[in-house]
Amino acid sequence: MIVHIMNASPIVNEYVTLVNKYCNKKEHVFVIGPNGKTCKKVIEAENIIRVRKWYSVKGIVDMIRYMNKADHIIAHGLFSGKTVAFFYFQPWLLRKTNWLIWGGDVYGRRDKKQTFYTRLVDSMKKAIASQFPFITTLVDGDYEMAKKAYNIRGQHLRVVYPSPLLMRAPKNIENDAVESLHGTIKILLGNSATESNQHKEAFKLLEKYKDKNIKIYVPLSYGPEKYADEIEQMGAHIFGKKFIPMRSFMNKDQYTEFLKTIHVGIFNNNRQQAMGNINQLLLLMKKVYIRDDTTMWEYYVKDLKCKMHRVNEICQESFETFITVNKEEALWNKKCIKESRDEDHVLELWKEVFYQMTKGDNK
Repeated sequence: MIVHIMNASPIVNEYVTLVNKYCNKKEHVFVIGPNGKTCKKVIEAENIIRVRKWYSVKGIVDMIRYMNKADHIIAHGLFSGKTVAFFYFQPWLLRKTNWLIWGGDVYGRRDKKQTFYTRLVDSMKKAIASQFPFITTLVDGDYEMAKKAYNIRGQHLRVVYPSPLLMRAPKNIENDAVESLHGTIKILLGNSATESNQHKEAFKLLEKYKDKNIKIYVPLSYGPEKYADEIEQMGAHIFGKKFIPMRSFMNKDQYTEFLKTIHVGIFNNNRQQAMGNINQLLLLMKKVYIRDDTTMWEYYVKDLKCKMHRVNEICQESFETFITVNKEEALWNKKCIKESRDEDHVLELWKEVFYQMTKGDNK
């Protein structure tokens, strides 16, 4: 039995649905912990165990019970100090664990102000990470970053998570027409209320367009509320009513419909992050800007061969250049993402991970 340790997140439902659809449900258990407002968004399934409070006795007992019952464990991200502690104080679990790096669980040490607690968690993570026999990443560059940060030595595997847009409604992406740029230009900036989005820097780049017919949508529905408040105040000060802070979650269908209305996506994230949003915008043939100094740039441009735009280009672009979408480029990007997120391809990658982890079980 493989036990998946996950925090509630928008990607959980599609992933659980994929695994339960094509794999033996009895061989997979999903222990899903809390994650702020996303906690209520998780689907119901017979092999999902909800841990609603890490500090509750029941939560601790459930985690310990299922981790020890498991033949194998996949830790989908190691963000929480509580999760790290579960492994640190049960070292016998390390030999059967696969750490699936999400990005923030490596780069977060750089983004956060170091306190006694964060240094303690980081030292515990460093102690356990080198003992994991498998390390799985979404982009290759994250393995090298983790090797430098945590001295990992496990076998490197690669996966991608299923695309919500492709899994739910392929018909939603069949329109190959690039939208007319008449009327209000809608810009999506970032994916969450985390400092790694580098909102303030992006505001400075976009400020020159503040008198144009634009609306800037900024997702702030998860992440530290204090930071979200700060970004909301700054955005409103610079852009006035053209700034739209998104403080509430949309359901997945509403969010897909919202993304269809966006013209330009800007992700000034200084680490691997927001790939779900980026993928969906590219599938919808939108223009997307990302940084060229992250592992994501190498993944999209070198691995997938997408035609991406650099965030730092914006400072030199006229408004017309900024909003113009090249149809051939948009069609190419859509093709690249569809191929990389094809359900059969995604499933093949995950089955390879499951095979590598379990191939010695019957020896």
